[in-house]
Amino acid sequence: MRRIVCFGDSLTSGHGIGFAAAYPALLHQRVRRAGLPFEVVNAGVARATSGDALTRLDAALQGDVRVLVVALGINDGLRGVPVERIDANLGRIIEAAQARGIANGDWVSIESPEGSVRARARLNADLDPRVVVGEHGSWQGCAELGAPGYDPFGPMGANFNLLIGTAALDPVSGTASHRSYLCEIRSIAQERKQEEVSRTTGARAGIQGGA
Repeated sequence: MRRIVCFGDSLTSGHGIGFAAAYPALLHQRVRRAGLPFEVVNAGVARATSGDALTRLDAALQGDVRVLVVALGINDGLRGVPVERIDANLGRIIEAAQARGIANGDWVSIESPEGSVRARARLNADLDPRVVVGEHGSWQGCAELGAPGYDPFGPMGANFNLLIGTAALDPVSGTASHRSYLCEIRSIAQERKQEEVSRTTGARAGIQGGA
């Protein structure tokens, strides 16, 4: 299942107020009420600093993590950790979370709250790491170029209009935003590898259970 990981210190873990009263538990309740397909994980540890958090980051990012909430720094301040070091630690956490393992030319899934499309990645060092640029082109096939066609209304197609919602409209023209929209990008190859591992693990468990 897709995961939202809350990564922090005692303010996240619920130290002093209880696990059930901490904000990750309240967030989980809201996600469930909204019917969203996410699991909220409380990865908070009391008295943790940004340096401590780096040592357990890999474990926190295991699985299909779509959102990482980082709530760290107060314990660093209480212990007199230099601001430069705090910034560096938080930067490393953010960079590690953003690293998708996507190479130039890889097939990726671009997803928004409205839908998803498939495209090939073309990396551009001049773009901010948080920015994905999608060109609105044709999804029709072209035999002369050897380009296949795509279903314009399916998740394996390349119709970027499927990513744009109508909840936020321009106050003057009344049109939807086609300039920018919140999205997530994932490597389809990595997703398939995870599915293969899950199937293999399940098969092994089935063999062991039947032995």
